[in-house]
Amino acid sequence: MCKQKIQERIEDLTDYLWACEATENNPMPVKEIAAFLVMQEKSDSKPQTRKLIAMAIDKGHPIGSNNKGYFMLRTEKEMQKYLNNLMQRQIALSKRILGVYNAFHNRVC
Repeated sequence: MCKQKIQERIEDLTDYLWACEATENNPMPVKEIAAFLVMQEKSDSKPQTRKLIAMAIDKGHPIGSNNKGYFMLRTEKEMQKYLNNLMQRQIALSKRILGVYNAFHNRVC
């Protein structure tokens, strides 16, 4: 996909999330986003749609997510809450990485 087409898809995505008023409590499921964007994906996890969302975030669009879908971060308070959640997940993943590493190297054979 060319850069111009990607930018158009990002604009369609963000316009859709703003217009649908997707929020943390009422997020837009990735399947609905993919259907709106007419993304032809075989996988239920919609990797190309998720990649486009990541690109939108990289381009400066404040998109948050949870286990139910995606939403626009509309206020400073929402953004801080979301970033705190991401940091807690990062800490948990770091602990898991260390635990698996230690378990592997300290295993009894």
